Amino acid sequence: MGTKSVVLLAAEHRDDVSPTSLYYDVNVQGTKNVLQAMDNAGVKSIIFTSSVVIYGLNKENPDENHPEDPFNHYGKSKWQAEIVIKEWYHNDPEGKSITIIRPTVIFGERNRRNK
Repeated sequence: MGTKSVVLLAAEHRDDVSPTSLYYDVNVQGTKNVLQAMDNAGVKSIIFTSSVVIYGLNKENPDENHPEDPFNHYGKSKWQAEIVIKEWYHNDPEGKSITIIRPTVIFGERNRRNK
């Protein structure tokens, strides 16, 4: 019995990240790295946490059919990571499963947003 699925929660997400290339290093290249490791291990299922920010600002009740319109580097990098995952799936869909979740802001105990 081995790993059957990966839940990818990692992300660079603060509003004040510098340099902005960190968003792409972590969110896009990091996703590519995870997918490569999954391929190496024969894992074919991924659950990826993206973000509602890929829809842009002030969109009324966007759903999965809403056009993407990211407005910042975080949103753009999460959208690019989604594209990478979809390409991974479409290049060899046999037995693969992807789930992409786009939550709103998530807060935990003692979380103070991006401070």
